[in-house]
Amino acid sequence: MNHCCLKENTMNIRKLFLPLLALAAAAGCSSRPAPEWVARGSWAFPADRGRALYAVGMSSEQDPQLRNEMAKFNGRTELARRIKTHVSEVVEEAVRTRSDLFDSTQAEQVRLFSRVAEHTTEAVLGGSHKFDEWIDTGGKLGRKGTLYVLMIIAQDDAFYRAAIEETRKIANAQEKKLLKSDIETAMKGLEEEFRRSTLSTPANLEEDE
Repeated sequence: MNHCCLKENTMNIRKLFLPLLALAAAAGCSSRPAPEWVARGSWAFPADRGRALYAVGMSSEQDPQLRNEMAKFNGRTELARRIKTHVSEVVEEAVRTRSDLFDSTQAEQVRLFSRVAEHTTEAVLGGSHKFDEWIDTGGKLGRKGTLYVLMIIAQDDAFYRAAIEETRKIANAQEKKLLKSDIETAMKGLEEEFRRSTLSTPANLEEDE
C-alpha cells in the first residue's frame, strides 16, 4: 500500500470514529446518576425553603434544541403554578390575620388572592432560569434520552415588591371595600407577612447555561 492510500485510509477512519467519540463523550457527561431533584423537585432543597422556588420540566423530543426549549417551557409552566400558589397563600394569610387592616369577606369577593397571584406571576416569571439539567441516557426513569431541567426563581426583594405592588393596584381600585385602614398601613402589614415567609436569598442561585 503506497503512502497516498495509507493517508486516505487514515483520514476515512478518523471521519468514521470522530463522531462516535464525540457521542461517547457527550453520553459520559450526562451519565451521572439522577440528581435528587429529578424525583423530589423542591423537596430536594429543604435548606432553601422560603428563599427560592423550584420546579422540574422534562421533554423527550428528538431534536436537542427543541428538547431543551420544551423542557424549560414545561419547567416554567410548573414554576408559574408554584408561584401562584405561594403568593396566594401569603396574601390570604395576611388578610385573615390582619383583620385590623383588611376585610377578608370583601377580599374573597373581589378574588384578591388569585388576582394578586396571577399578576405577580406574570411580573416575576421572567426572572426564572435553569439551575441544573440531567439527561436520562439509559432510560432509567422513562423514555431514553429524556431531558430533565430544574428551574428556579429566588424569593428576593424584587419578588415580593412585585407582589406588594400588584396588591396595591387592586386595593387602590377597591379601597373602600378591601381596606379598614389607609393603603400604606395595609401594604406595610402585607410586607411584614411576606418577610415572615422568607429568609435571605441563598448565595448559590447562579444561572446554569
